[in-house]
Amino acid sequence: MAFQPKWASAPGTTIKEVLADKNISENAFAERIGQPRTFVSRLLRGHEPITGKLAQQLSGCLGASSDFWIHREDQYREDLARIEAGAWLAQLPIKDMIKFGWIDKSKDLLNGCLEYFGVDSVGKWNETYDRLNVQGSFRTSYKISSKFGSVSTWIRQGELEAGKIDCLPWNSDKFVESLPAIRELTRIKDPRIFIPKLRTLCAASGVALAIVKTPSGCTASGMTKFLTKEKALLMLSFRFLSDDQFWFTFFHEAGHLILHGQNEVYLEDKELNNANVEQREIEANSFSSEMLIPHRYHTQLRKLKGKWNISRFASNLGVSTGIVVGQMQYYRFVEMNQLNGYKRRFNWDQVDSVIFHNN
Repeated sequence: MAFQPKWASAPGTTIKEVLADKNISENAFAERIGQPRTFVSRLLRGHEPITGKLAQQLSGCLGASSDFWIHREDQYREDLARIEAGAWLAQLPIKDMIKFGWIDKSKDLLNGCLEYFGVDSVGKWNETYDRLNVQGSFRTSYKISSKFGSVSTWIRQGELEAGKIDCLPWNSDKFVESLPAIRELTRIKDPRIFIPKLRTLCAASGVALAIVKTPSGCTASGMTKFLTKEKALLMLSFRFLSDDQFWFTFFHEAGHLILHGQNEVYLEDKELNNANVEQREIEANSFSSEMLIPHRYHTQLRKLKGKWNISRFASNLGVSTGIVVGQMQYYRFVEMNQLNGYKRRFNWDQVDSVIFHNN
C-alpha cells in the first residue's frame, strides 16, 4: 500500500521554495504572473486552485512543466479529500453501523457511508447536516465530535425507516384525536403487540413511527422532525427499555409535533443543554404528563402507597402501573429509586422482532 500521510502539502509550499531559490519576492512574482498580491497570498496558502492557465504562467515564471503544476494541484486536492474523508469516518459509529446492518461491510467503507446518508461527498454531508444543526434542539454542540456523527447516523436510520412506512397526510387534529386510543396501548405488556398498533395509529395521521436502537456515542431517547409538509417522523430509541420511559418519551415527542410546528428538529438527549428550546421542552413534558395522568389526579397520585392501590389507580385511569410510578418519581412524590419493581421491563429481543419484521 502506498504511503498516505495524514497531512496535505499545498502547491504554495513548492512555489515558496522556488521563489526563495530564485530570490524572487512575492510582490515581483505577483507582477510576473499578472495577479494581485492578495491572489498570490491565497495561492501560497492553498486557497486558490491551479488552473491550466495559471499552470502555464507558473511554468514560464518558475520553471517545470505546466503538467507538473497541474499534477501538484491534483495531488493536493486528493490528499485533502482523503484526510477529510478519514476525519469524517472517524466521527461515525462504524462498528455499530456494520453490526446493525446499516451498511454493507463488504463494500468500500467511504462509499458505503456516503450511500447510507444519501450524499455523494463528505462536503455534501457537511452541508446537509449543517442545515439540520442550526435548527431546534439539534443546535447543541456535543462534547466530542463523534457524538455529532453518532446522533446524525441514528437520525438518518430513522429517516430510512420512515421511508418504508406508508402514511396518510399529516393531520394535527386527527393525531390529537388518536392519542386516547394510543394511551390505551400503555396497558399492553408485549411490544410485539402494541408497537404495530401504535405504528398504525400514528400513520393514519401522517406520523411515521421509527424505533431505532442507538449506536455508540448517541444517548438520544427521542426525536421529531417533519420529512415533508405531509409526513412527520417520530423517532424513539427504546433506550431505557421500561414502559414509563417509552410512553413518556412518545407523548413528549407527540407534544412537539402538535404544539411546535414543522420548522424545528427536536432531539431528546440527556447531554443536551440548550436554553433556546428550554421552554418548548417544558411544554412537551407538560403535554406528556397531562396525557398520561391528568393534573386533576395528582392529589390522589401523591398519596398512593402499596402495590394494590397503585395497581387499582392505574387500572381506573387506563394506564400501566409503571407509568403511575414513573409519574410519581417525575413529580418527586417518591424518590427515583423507589417502586421501580412495579415498572414493566422490556428486552431487545422483543423489540427487535417488531422493528425488523414489521417494516
